Amino acid sequence: WPAPTPAQLGATPPESVLVNRILRLDPLPAWTRGTVALLGDAAHAMEPNLGQGAAQAIEDAEALLAALRGGGELSDMLSAYAATRRRRARMFQRQSSRFARLALSTHAAPRDLMMRLSPEVVRGRMMERLLRRHASRRPTAAKRD
Repeated sequence: WPAPTPAQLGATPPESVLVNRILRLDPLPAWTRGTVALLGDAAHAMEPNLGQGAAQAIEDAEALLAALRGGGELSDMLSAYAATRRRRARMFQRQSSRFARLALSTHAAPRDLMMRLSPEVVRGRMMERLLRRHASRRPTAAKRD
């Protein structure tokens, strides 16, 4: 660690250090049951490595609103919401776990070399994929003649 981190850690009493484990959870088999739906971390908790928890909850809320505006049976609308969001949320769960394994690896030299040797275009495509907004399945307005 660079200075002054070692000195700060050395001066910190061990009983003052808060350690929280980060748990990796398996994807839920369903986000909805009848007229109840989960969103955000309740539906797709992920490790904090990409900083996407709140953003994914906001995307969930937007997709839920669009599904509810679509009309029909409530349970069907909630299922449509989950179907719209599941793939993208799962992708963030997987990428966050991958990033954790890479970032927290005790084998820093191979990791650092791999990052340096990765072509910028590859890194750019990955970032684009992560940051691209989801394609919502909002109903389109009927065209008028």
